[in-house]
Amino acid sequence: MDDEETAVVALIENIQRENLSVVEEAEAYKKLLEIGDTTQSELAKSLGKSQSFIANKLRLLKLARKYYFA
Repeated sequence: MDDEETAVVALIENIQRENLSVVEEAEAYKKLLEIGDTTQSELAKSLGKSQSFIANKLRLLKLARKYYFA
């Protein structure tokens, strides 16, 4: 397993195991999309979620950044 695969596995384990805030969860999904060279649909399928669930979490991240850093 290379470094990228190790990072993906670690992020997925953290998402499934820890009580993450909505923003932390969205950041983890964003990072998985960036390092995993995958689509929202593929990520959703691998996590047992819907594509719209992932998309909505990512939208919340944009909203949170807009208000936290405004």
